[in-house]
Amino acid sequence: MVGAIGHATLIGAGQPGLDALIEEWARDVRKTYHQSLISYIGHVHDDPGEIVIIALLPDEDAFHQYLQQLGEDPWAAKFLQHIEGDIDWEQIEVNQV
Repeated sequence: MVGAIGHATLIGAGQPGLDALIEEWARDVRKTYHQSLISYIGHVHDDPGEIVIIALLPDEDAFHQYLQQLGEDPWAAKFLQHIEGDIDWEQIEVNQV
């Protein structure tokens, strides 16, 4: 599996609407991406203003296709409005589960 771990700081602890946006992702948006996408978003322990995003796909081609789609996605643009600065991404390769 190939993917990335992202770290980000929320503007004003996410501002109103972030929870609804995450629910929209789970309910509607995720279906438009690769069916094998595994994704998680959570807060850093004891710091609700810091989040961690994990996205995993079966191989590098699927991962790059996902990144291209995400870069053009209106939902992602709305999500980034809740983030201070850039998301610090680290690409990973998962060898064992």
